[in-house]
Amino acid sequence: MSNFEQFKKDYLANPASHWHCPTPPKLKWSPTQDEPPEEPEAPIYEADTYYRFSPFAKGWLATSGVMNFSERNRCYWVLDVLASYVPTLAKRKDVDYFLIVTVQVNQEDKTALFTIKQEIRDALLKTEENKGEEVLIRQAIDYTDLKENLKFWAINESPGNYDPKNQTVVLLPEEY
Repeated sequence: MSNFEQFKKDYLANPASHWHCPTPPKLKWSPTQDEPPEEPEAPIYEADTYYRFSPFAKGWLATSGVMNFSERNRCYWVLDVLASYVPTLAKRKDVDYFLIVTVQVNQEDKTALFTIKQEIRDALLKTEENKGEEVLIRQAIDYTDLKENLKFWAINESPGNYDPKNQTVVLLPEEY
């Protein structure tokens, strides 16, 4: 039996055991509803709870602010895309412990650009063109109904470079 088949068997037998929290986040709306419920004017972002957002991104957690943002904007797909690149990040060398995850939305043609960047540490390599950031991963999204650009930070617990053995927390900049 392959590792994936074993994981699938274990997950299907007890899905709640694969979350760091006792239960997965509860949706306040369903995809069959036209609009999500009204939110307060200024959302409160508190990193009080952490969620495993994908079985394929082991050791990666999202804060309650990221999960609320994803629910409110119906964009859990961003976390899915991020999770799909976790193995790629683990194999790369010289990946920083602090990553910047962005989605730039083009409202005219309903497309987006998903990127994972890191800050350039060497001052000699920083230019106005790269804004001191190195793009590690870039993916064009053919269609999105996301209304706004978004930015998450992913911070690994290891000092220095990214270490896939340590936990990585995905959070909103407002939660830092």
